[in-house]
Amino acid sequence: MKKPMRNCVGVWILVCGVGIGSSAFGQVAMQADQGATSGGSNVAAGASVEIVNEAVGVLWPYRRCDTNNDCPGNRYCLSLGECDDPGVCVRRPNACPDVWDPVCGCDGMTYGNKCEAAAAGVSVDFQGECPEICGGIAGVQCSDPGDFCKLNEGECCCDFQGVCTPIPVACPEFYSPVCGCDGVTYSNECFADAAGVSVDHVGACDVPCCDPADEPGVGGNPFCFEGASCCADGTWTCNNPDGTPSCNTGPVCEDQCCDPAAQPGVGGNPFCFEGASCCDDGTWTCNNPDGTPSCNTGPVCDPCCDPAAQPGVGGNPFCFEGASCCDDGTWTCNNPDGTPSCNTGPVCEDQCCDPAAQPGVGGNPLCFEGASCCDDGTWTCNNPDGTPSCNTGPVCDPCCDPAAQPGVGGNPACFEGASCCADGTWTCNNPDGSPSCDAGMVCDEIGKCCLEGGACTETTEAKCLEQCGVFSGAGTSCTGVLDCPIPPIIIAACCLPDGSCAETTECICDNRGGVWGNDPVCSATTCGGPEICGGFAGIQCSDPNDFCKLNEGECCCDFQGVCTPVPDLCPLIYAPVCGCDGVTYSNECMADAASVSVDHQGACASSQ
Repeated sequence: MKKPMRNCVGVWILVCGVGIGSSAFGQVAMQADQGATSGGSNVAAGASVEIVNEAVGVLWPYRRCDTNNDCPGNRYCLSLGECDDPGVCVRRPNACPDVWDPVCGCDGMTYGNKCEAAAAGVSVDFQGECPEICGGIAGVQCSDPGDFCKLNEGECCCDFQGVCTPIPVACPEFYSPVCGCDGVTYSNECFADAAGVSVDHVGACDVPCCDPADEPGVGGNPFCFEGASCCADGTWTCNNPDGTPSCNTGPVCEDQCCDPAAQPGVGGNPFCFEGASCCDDGTWTCNNPDGTPSCNTGPVCDPCCDPAAQPGVGGNPFCFEGASCCDDGTWTCNNPDGTPSCNTGPVCEDQCCDPAAQPGVGGNPLCFEGASCCDDGTWTCNNPDGTPSCNTGPVCDPCCDPAAQPGVGGNPACFEGASCCADGTWTCNNPDGSPSCDAGMVCDEIGKCCLEGGACTETTEAKCLEQCGVFSGAGTSCTGVLDCPIPPIIIAACCLPDGSCAETTECICDNRGGVWGNDPVCSATTCGGPEICGGFAGIQCSDPNDFCKLNEGECCCDFQGVCTPVPDLCPLIYAPVCGCDGVTYSNECMADAASVSVDHQGACASSQ
C-alpha cells in the first residue's frame, strides 16, 4: 500500500493553468482552507497542500499560511494575490544580486529588487518604489520641498490622502484643459502640477461668475466709459450709455483688447528696447525712445535681432572682438577695438575654426608643439618654439598611428623594440635597441618594469601590466643594482572560470579571469564543490534547508553523502523510487522533498 508523503495532508487540488502568485492559485489556496475539496476536509494554516498544475506538469508541495508565523525555519508566507490574501510558505533567499530594480513591499517599504523583498520575508505589492503618502486627516506634509501632495482626480475635499509628486519645472505647450481644485482652469495637467494644485476634473472649470481679472478697466483690460456689469452667464458686459446693465443685449467689451501672447518680448516675439504699450486698437506698439506710449503713431515693433542668429550661438561662427545687435535687426561683429560696427561691417568678419577639426581632438593627429586657429578658419600646428605658424606651416605634422605599433593588436613584434619616427611610421630599433629612424625618435614607449618577486625587465607599459608588473615610465631602464623592491608575495586560492582552483597571486588570478581569496588554499569546496556530510563522524549540513543525500543503495554502514537542497517544486511524473525509509515515492525529486535518499529505482517491495 502506497504511503502518503510525510507532513502532507491527503488533499489533491487539480486545476488547469494555475501558477504561483496568480489569482487562480490564490483562489485554490482559499478553497483548500474552506474545505472545498473532494474529501470536504478543512486544511488549517500550517498544513502542507500539494497543488498540481496539469498544464505544465508541476507538483508543488507547499505549506499554506496566513502570516510568516505559520512558516518554519527561514521560510516566509508568500501572498498569492493581494497583500492580505492567504499564501504559501517559501524559502527566503540566502543572497541577492546587487541590481536596482525597485519594488514596493506589502509592508509599504521600498526594496532594491524582488529578491531583497523575499529575503526580508515580505511579499511584493507592485513593481517600482513605494510612493510617499501625504495629506489625510493628519495633514502629512511631503518631505521634499520640491514635491506637492497630489490628490486623486475629484478628491479635493474631505481629508483625502494623496501621493507626494515632484513639481515640474517645464511643461509642454498644448491645450488639454483641466479644472484645478482651486477652481482655476489650467492648459493641461502639467501646468496644474507646476502650480502645486490637484485636478478636480478634466476640462475647463465652469464659470458661474465673472473673473475679476477680466473686468473692463482692470489689469490692462480696455475699460467701458459708462461702466460694466457682471452678467448671469459669467461674462462682463459694458453698460448702456445711461449706465444701466446691458446683459444679454450689448457687447461684452466695446474696445479691442491686446493678446498677451502677442506682447513684444514674450514667447519668442521680438522685444522693444524702450518697452511697449497696449493700444486702444487692440495691438501692442513699441514705446517712444523716452518710454512714453506711441499708440497710433509708431510701428508695432522696431526690427530686432534674432537671438538664434547671434555669432557664437548655436554653432554660428563667432566674432573675436564681440558682436552688436544693430538697428536693422542684424548682428554685426564689432570693430577690432570692441566698439559697434553697425551699418559699416559684415555680420561676421572672421572665419572660425571647427572645434571638431582641432588637432589632437576626436582622434585627429596632434601637434607636438600645440596648434593655433588661424584667420582663414583652419587649424595650423605652431612653430617649434610654440608660436603660431598661421599661413606658413602645415596643418599637422605626421604622427604614428597607435594601432599600427609593432606587437600591438596582433601586429608582428620587433625583438629589439620599435620607435615612432618623424615621418609618422613605426620602425624596428637597431639590434642594440637604439632607434633606426632616419631623423631621430619621436616616440619611445619602452621603460623599466618591476615584476612580482622583484625582477626587472624593460618593455612597454601594456606588456608590463599584462605580467602584473609596475611600469616606471617611458625611457627608464634597469640598472642591475636593486632595481626593484622585493614585495611580499601573497598566494591564495583562485577560482578559475572553468570551475577549477589554482593557488596564485591576486593579479595573475585577475588576468586569468578568476576570483581570488575565497580560501588560503584550494579545497574541495573552495570553488563551489559539494559539501560532504554523514560518514562515521555523522557530519551535519551547514544549511538547515539541505539534507544529507547518500548515493543510491548506500542506506547503511556510515556512508558519506552530499548536502543537497530540499526542493520546493517537483515534476508531475511517475518514475517510482524506493526510499531508504522503505517508502515508495512518485519520483526521486519527491524523495528529496521528504529529505530521504534513494535505496533503488522502482517501487519498494509490498509489505506483508
